[in-house]
Amino acid sequence: MKLSDVISTEELQEIQDCFARATGFAAITVDFQGRPLLKYSSFSNFCAKLREDGAYNDRCRQSDAHAGLEAVRSGTLCIHRCHGGLIDFAVPIIADGEYLATFMCGQVKSNDFEDVEKRLIQPDAEIFKKHPALIKLYDEIPTLPAERIKATARLLEITVNAIVEQSNLRRKNSLFLEERHRNADLERTRDDLEIRLLHSDVRPHFVFNALNTAGRQARLESAQKTEDLIYSIADMCRYSMKNSGPLVTVEQELQNLRNYFFIQKIRFGELLAFDVETEPEICNCVIPAMSLQVFAENSMRHGLERKNDLGYVKITGEKRSGRMSFEIADNGAGIEEGLMARLNDTESIVNAPRAHPGTGIYNLYRRFRYFFKDDFKVTFSENPQNGVIVRIDLPARHSRSVPGGA
Repeated sequence: MKLSDVISTEELQEIQDCFARATGFAAITVDFQGRPLLKYSSFSNFCAKLREDGAYNDRCRQSDAHAGLEAVRSGTLCIHRCHGGLIDFAVPIIADGEYLATFMCGQVKSNDFEDVEKRLIQPDAEIFKKHPALIKLYDEIPTLPAERIKATARLLEITVNAIVEQSNLRRKNSLFLEERHRNADLERTRDDLEIRLLHSDVRPHFVFNALNTAGRQARLESAQKTEDLIYSIADMCRYSMKNSGPLVTVEQELQNLRNYFFIQKIRFGELLAFDVETEPEICNCVIPAMSLQVFAENSMRHGLERKNDLGYVKITGEKRSGRMSFEIADNGAGIEEGLMARLNDTESIVNAPRAHPGTGIYNLYRRFRYFFKDDFKVTFSENPQNGVIVRIDLPARHSRSVPGGA
């Protein structure tokens, strides 16, 4: 999904400009790297002058990027002091679980804002010595009470959420009408809408965890390693958004898993080892997008994150007699006996209400049922070396078509 799918650039620019004029705060919309997506609205002379310096402009963008990621991580708006000492606040634009951009406001001072302690980017103590002309411009920045800043930030959060919600309703209504007019078979329409909804429910929580990891990493080391991490995250985002169709190749799914584990290695370092080994014959077969991802995430979240020593995840795949099988093994904390029995009860999970608490597994089993009817099997068992082994058995197909493809 792109930002333009939620709101047009012209409309968002008008909202940004009007908000800035009405509140007296500066405003800008940026991407996850802090790069402006629109024109500046009511920027202060201090900030405009500061951004003329290439090095400080990079610091401003880093500050905006980290504020957006912090807001995504915390699940609410982020109010902080930028590297120049001014108070800014960030509201992320999130639609269908995807982080699209950040609406930034602020560029003010306050004498009674005790809650704002954090600086996501450390200040440069030489800033006024390097640029004496900034002193007068800094003094011109308005000083506002904390309550007004908090109220404005909350107003912005409400406004952004309302825009996203309205867009979601429009898009869902449009999709429903298009499907209804395009397909005279109402039962088939219902099935198609349901599988699309199931796919959209695969909320990529790993993206937000990874972005948070990237933010922390950026504070600790030089940019090169951070760039590698960001590129891996970007690849995963592209995979998640691009592969919204029914099926992907096994090779595409495995490459996504390698990116996922690369990011987790940054997070856990030497405490994590992983291995992905599959036969070449299986790589051109097709599988529901992000299906192996569900089991890899379960291994990390429910098994390895509770360990204090070396953890591993090994994924293997092979093709035999027109079928393909996968095995995901970890040495994590394991699964209690009762839960393992429920996970092995495929029919109960598939037929459970949509409010079923095991959303990831529920969603995946329903997608397997949609694409392969009853011709699939998922088995959870104990790993003799501690942890869990998941075995998946599916038909080996080479068509990306919906059920019935050969």
